[in-house]
Order: sequence, then C-alpha cells, then structure tokens
Amino acid sequence: MLSTLQNKKRLYSAISKLPNGYIEPMVLRYVKGQPSNLIAKAMGISIESVNSRLLRATNRLHGLLQDNGSQDISQ
Repeated sequence: MLSTLQNKKRLYSAISKLPNGYIEPMVLRYVKGQPSNLIAKAMGISIESVNSRLLRATNRLHGLLQDNGSQDISQ
C-alpha cells in the first residue's frame, strides 16, 4: 500500500505530464474551487471548452495514474 506522500508524488507527477491547456483549468477547479464560468472568463475560453478540458484532463490523469503504478491512488 502506498503512503499518502507517495500518492501525492504520483499525482503531482501525472499532473505535470498533462498538456498546459489542461493543467490550468484543473488547478482552478480542484485546487481553487472556481466554477466553470469563472475559469472560462480567466482563460478567455467558453464554458463548454472548460468543461471539455476538465473531462479530458481527468481521463488523461486516470490513464497516467493507472500506467504509473499498480495501485490506484484512491486506495
């Protein structure tokens, strides 16, 4: 079983591998708690684009975390 510190390192490593256009909305949503409309305004893109990027980033993160270790980060 991975420690909390190891899980955080895996997560940060996976996030760093995301394309730049995906990192910013992830941070704004999940770290800063911003709603899609404020993220869209800050990034100069549509709300639909924000939601699409969040979905794509989440899917990529899931894949990276699956590839980066045998244990799921939520365990």
